[in-house]
Amino acid sequence: MYQLDIYSSSNKQLLKLKYGLELDVPGLKHCGVVRQEEVNGILQNYDICILTHGFTGDYNEIEYQTIFPTRTIPLLLSGKPILAHSPPHTFLTKFLKDRDCAEVVEVPDETVILQSLNRLVQDSKRIEVLMNNQKEAAEYFYGPKVVKSLKLAIQTP
Repeated sequence: MYQLDIYSSSNKQLLKLKYGLELDVPGLKHCGVVRQEEVNGILQNYDICILTHGFTGDYNEIEYQTIFPTRTIPLLLSGKPILAHSPPHTFLTKFLKDRDCAEVVEVPDETVILQSLNRLVQDSKRIEVLMNNQKEAAEYFYGPKVVKSLKLAIQTP
């Protein structure tokens, strides 16, 4: 049995009405919003982090392909393995798979998600690989490195 704590700016009623997510069941807990300065500390309370990317909804196709959830970077830096639920053919999925820094589930299927979670929990070698790769992936967003890349891009005709 797993405990899933959901941090979202959407309140419980909205999550239920809009997405059909029932949060008044054992194993699920709505924790509300996390302030940016609290994210890193809160992540340390968990064994695995789940990164979600929508499959359908109010965004257009280009937005779904290019969205990069803002919590991705703190998750990469958390020192915790990441299970990402993200559709194929998106930048996020490609980024995570190319760097092998998260266990990625590309289908909206609860059974597949649970199977991937169980595999991840049971495979300490896979967790080690993911966590080592997360460190390298996080370097992609290191401020001075980003600035250097931008300056180089501007100078290149």
